[in-house]
Amino acid sequence: MNKQLSETARLIGHEIEKHKSSHYVKFKKNQRVDFKNNDSIYFLSAGCVSFYRYNDDVLTITKDAPFMLGLAQMKSEVKSHYVRCNTECEMWGISISEACQLFNSNELWMHAFDILTDQVQEYFKREHMILQKNTYGIINEHLKHIWEMDEATRRKTSIYSYILTRNHISRSAIHKIVKEMMTEGDIVVRRGKLIDFKRAEKPE
Repeated sequence: MNKQLSETARLIGHEIEKHKSSHYVKFKKNQRVDFKNNDSIYFLSAGCVSFYRYNDDVLTITKDAPFMLGLAQMKSEVKSHYVRCNTECEMWGISISEACQLFNSNELWMHAFDILTDQVQEYFKREHMILQKNTYGIINEHLKHIWEMDEATRRKTSIYSYILTRNHISRSAIHKIVKEMMTEGDIVVRRGKLIDFKRAEKPE
């Protein structure tokens, strides 16, 4: 499915690149891309970005190129998220009005819908991770999600940074629960990286 979505994003992105009104832009690592006063959508052709909520700066999802940015907000007056570049990023931008015309003339709305559906599913997964009965449950769900990453990504992911940027939970609370889970033999953590995860269920 991820491969199909990548091809879908490339298909839309290729049409944006060819459009006479599109523009190329390069962003530095950690640079912020706002949508509130920016009436555009972007094709992320290279790099990795994270979406943050405007109201509390909480990280919600992370996406690698190829991907479309701004689809979720292009038809809405409410701009709920901004994007921060995790790496140097290359993008092709186009105004929302021009994008709508392009999507109409090239029958791209279904492809845009597929990408948007995947993004919504990511938000649902996030809601499941945070809507737990207690802090233990929230941390356990995040560790489960980290464990499901491919090994190369998991070994580069700090469990503390991953959880802290996505929740209003203190580092000391995370450390306390991680230490308890390690003592119980549920997880193995070395230098902040998850090495083993043995229990998916959480206590009441």
